[in-house]
Amino acid sequence: MHTPYQDDPAPDSPEYDAHVRCEHGGLCPNIAHRRRISEEGAQIIRILYPSWNPPSTDVGICTLCQASISKSRESNRGLRKQAEDEKVISVPTASSVLILPTVESLEAHVR
Repeated sequence: MHTPYQDDPAPDSPEYDAHVRCEHGGLCPNIAHRRRISEEGAQIIRILYPSWNPPSTDVGICTLCQASISKSRESNRGLRKQAEDEKVISVPTASSVLILPTVESLEAHVR
C-alpha cells in the first residue's frame, strides 16, 4: 500500500477500512483481516493520524454478513452432497475389457 514519495494512507482510509468493516458498518467476519491493538498502539496511530476513528470495542461481527456466509456454506454443502449422489460408478463391460495372452502361451507360441 505504500507509494514512494507519498504519505501512507490513514488506517481508516477506504483501502484499509474495507478489510475491517463491512458495508453494513460492522466488523468483517474474516478475522484474518483485522487485529486488536493495545491502547498504547492506538495512541501512537492517533498521533500519526489525528483523524483516525477506530472501531469501538463494542462493535461486533456483522450479523448480516455472518448469516450470509452461513447460508452460503449450507448451500455449498447441499450442492456437494447432490454432486456426490449424482456420480456414476463405471463398471467395466465385456466390450471394454482387454484380454491379453499369458506369458506361457506366448512362450509356447515362440517355440
